[in-house]
Amino acid sequence: MKTIKPTMFSLFVMLTLAACGGGGGDVPSPAKTIVTGVASKGLFENGTVNIYALLDNGVKGELLDSVITDATGNYTANYVGYTGPILVEASGSYNDEATGGLKNISADAPLRAAIAQAQGTVYLPVTALTEVAVRNAGADPTRITAANAQVSAFFNVDITATQPVGLSDLATATSDKQTYTQILIAVSQMMANDSEVNNADKLNNVLTSLSQGITSGGTTTTAVYNDIQRAVGTFVAEHPDVSGITATSLSNVGEYSSKSYTLTLGGSVPAEGVYGLQFDLVLPGGITVSTAGNGSAAASSLALTGSAPSGAMLVSRYTPGTLFVGLITTQGMAAGGFATLTCNIPPGAAAPSGTDFSVANLRALDARANALQGITVKVN
Repeated sequence: MKTIKPTMFSLFVMLTLAACGGGGGDVPSPAKTIVTGVASKGLFENGTVNIYALLDNGVKGELLDSVITDATGNYTANYVGYTGPILVEASGSYNDEATGGLKNISADAPLRAAIAQAQGTVYLPVTALTEVAVRNAGADPTRITAANAQVSAFFNVDITATQPVGLSDLATATSDKQTYTQILIAVSQMMANDSEVNNADKLNNVLTSLSQGITSGGTTTTAVYNDIQRAVGTFVAEHPDVSGITATSLSNVGEYSSKSYTLTLGGSVPAEGVYGLQFDLVLPGGITVSTAGNGSAAASSLALTGSAPSGAMLVSRYTPGTLFVGLITTQGMAAGGFATLTCNIPPGAAAPSGTDFSVANLRALDARANALQGITVKVN
């Protein structure tokens, strides 16, 4: 009878165990993700927080975990086996700052928050501001990071990394927590100022206003800014006993900066000059100009300067993203800067360079109304 040598026998055992799925060392445990934060519209009291996987098309997928907040809105969820985009929904009762009453956010219309990558331990508050970001992104994972950043820039607070607090803690909170909480107070007061009877309608009206006012076009931002400032003033007047908020607490929220540029005529300008000029100036994303009541650019946004002859007639028409400019003169305009353009820069955004603008549909005429070729307009 033949015997199996020990080394061959060991190899035989290893192969057999491998075939049966045994041996060979430890099997890695599935990745564990912890999502923690606070649900606040006022702070939720024992509200429900559901965490979902977020699909590529912006639709919520598998329910990863469902937890209950504590009495101050804090929640912690643990789940394993999934990393990637998540959507968090919060519903339940909260103490409304403006009215002092207990109000409810239903599970059918929850506040939401989303991030493009949840892995390890992540902090994610669920608030009216994160809901605005989700609305602006359409819950699209490829857009949610930009939407979170855009809303954060408008309000001068990181909406996914900062924790709002209750009114009793407002005076002693850090400045970023104060700002976040004060904004939520303003939202509460904006709801109270709304003439709608139903609380859910009031909240949706305010969230819709904020969402529309913090778009890349920024066309309604001034109105939203004014609404926020008015709400803060009303709250302070009606709640003088609340420490940590004043009528000027949020004075820097939503403020636009400005930058001026020179429109320059160049190219093959004839010696007699250019007598007629029109073009569409395409503005970089998010950049706007102030307008007059008739839809033209306000004088503070577009004015003839430099080489523009005296008596030249300037016309303009503004639509979001594009400024039509037309100029007629009886003296002829030489090459060089002919107008000053002053643009509104969204809060938190960098001012674009002149090369970020583009000119389309350019047409130039000589003294006999003949079309001129080789004329250029640049932004400097």
